[in-house]
Amino acid sequence: DPDEGYVLGTITVTDKNGNKIELTKVSDTKYTFKMPGTPVTVKASFAEETVESNLPFTDVAENAWYYDAVVYVYENGMMTGTNDGSTFSPSMSLTRGMMAQVMFNLEKGTAPAAGSFTDVAADAWYADAVNWAAANGIVGGYGNGKFGPEDSITREQMAVLLYNSAKFKGYDMT
Repeated sequence: DPDEGYVLGTITVTDKNGNKIELTKVSDTKYTFKMPGTPVTVKASFAEETVESNLPFTDVAENAWYYDAVVYVYENGMMTGTNDGSTFSPSMSLTRGMMAQVMFNLEKGTAPAAGSFTDVAADAWYADAVNWAAANGIVGGYGNGKFGPEDSITREQMAVLLYNSAKFKGYDMT
């Protein structure tokens, strides 16, 4: 059996004189052969398993430490990438608008008719998400009519957003 992350590359069976013995493949992991009346030698080589990526992103390597997390958020519709979906931009800072969009996607939100933030244009890609999050008490802005959708989100702001999201979902917050 190959170690995790590896697959069987080749397998050969030879008799005591070095003559190859014919193998019959039963499955991807099982082969049979007719045992001669003498000892045999079985040699197997293993190769690193290659996994086909289902991601459309050109900047997420399959061996990246965050690869599985990117697959998860992409397959669950939470994040769809940057630059029209051709990249993920893993080292880019997360903005307040992006985080609102993630929550909107996660909750499959629908936008209210209009928003109240003066810095969230009605045609901005994050407008529906920000307006939905504000209407549902998940985000509140800076208190001066501004939301700051292009500002990087801080850890404390994300904690508040996640807390408010849990309240919105009706989780016991005691």
